[in-house]
Amino acid sequence: MVDFACIYEQFDPAVPLGPGDSTYVDWQKEVPGITDVKRQLANSILLTPNMHVHRLFTGHRGGGKTTELKRVAEYLRTRPIGSRYFVSFLDAEDTINLDDADATDLVIAIVRQLVTDLRAEGIDPPAGPKLKGFIESVREMFKGIPDSGVDLKAGDPWGIVQLSTSLKRQPSLRRQVRALLEGRLSSLYDGINEELLPGIVDKLQAKGYHGVAVIVDQLDRVPADGDRHHKLFFEGRGKLKALRCNIIYTAPIEYAYSQALPMLENEYNALLGLPLLPVSAMQEDVSREARSCVRSVIDERLAACGTIAGDVFDDLAAIDELVALSGGHLRTLFLLMRTVIETSDLVAPLSADHVHRVAAELAEKYLDPLEPAQRAVVREVHDSQDKPPDDARLDTFYELLRNQYVFAYAVANKRWYDWNPMLGRSSLA
Repeated sequence: MVDFACIYEQFDPAVPLGPGDSTYVDWQKEVPGITDVKRQLANSILLTPNMHVHRLFTGHRGGGKTTELKRVAEYLRTRPIGSRYFVSFLDAEDTINLDDADATDLVIAIVRQLVTDLRAEGIDPPAGPKLKGFIESVREMFKGIPDSGVDLKAGDPWGIVQLSTSLKRQPSLRRQVRALLEGRLSSLYDGINEELLPGIVDKLQAKGYHGVAVIVDQLDRVPADGDRHHKLFFEGRGKLKALRCNIIYTAPIEYAYSQALPMLENEYNALLGLPLLPVSAMQEDVSREARSCVRSVIDERLAACGTIAGDVFDDLAAIDELVALSGGHLRTLFLLMRTVIETSDLVAPLSADHVHRVAAELAEKYLDPLEPAQRAVVREVHDSQDKPPDDARLDTFYELLRNQYVFAYAVANKRWYDWNPMLGRSSLA
């Protein structure tokens, strides 16, 4: 008997896989021309044991970045004694306001997460004179803000946790606090770099670690309004690179694929991206392996529920259709699988006709919000496999890229773009 509830849960797009999950498919090792980006990220840290790196990592939302970053963290943590890294993992969406993202808020959130993770490891981070002086100055600062509701003396003796929480939860105070903090940030950085990090590295080395790495996830969700990306990643680069430890930041795909790329790479070294699985690549060997890997993703998750594709669908061609319609984007694949299940009678096997109907309905639903100018751009991208040639339509292109109406692909030295294959099943086709 097919357990549809189990399958539905297995295809939850909001749950990234943990590093030890048996359903993980390491497709970057299987598809020709694809670089194993998780290994490249880890190697960039391992190859600079006496330095610290700051890298940007991008890719489509829902493409599997969090899953890959969790494996990077696990790989660094489990290296041989003496070469492993203590990894602090920060979900930026949970700790700062992404709609008003600021480098100051982010750095303070990083320190907060690092302190929290160290304490969970049984290491009490040292607070030397400079850090204590910073916290004391911030305490005095809050005394001058009427009705701030913040008392840094309670709870954490550092005050970092409460300071970070205040910046997220009190938008009315946020800009005022940032302005007042500007003149005090150098003392925070000095305290971290000269007191905190050297002190904890000594303690970590006694536990077999070589150093510290921080992974900051979900920054790809920072909205593109105005010049927000430029302010955070470029104007804020001095703050984001101020901490003397290894840090990987996620970045919005539309910013990373824009003309800002050379500028970003000058500051953060080569920008690394997680590509989509190239299921429609012109090279048959590439597309064949990519389709096989997406099929493996489906098979592994069905196997976790004690079933196989032939028990769930009456025609395996339905699986091939789901693979093609996903465009190699895993969240789209999961959405399709869940919609097919929840619109069925929950009786196996599901018919191929049912899959066709669901796909057609979703395709029109995707198409409906697009304005005529946007439809013209996605059609042009599909026909040319490239960006629009004129600047007037580039802003629309980047908006469509962010919202997953356009997909970006890369294999070896070839890069191309295409519309979301769901649009190919719509009346736009």
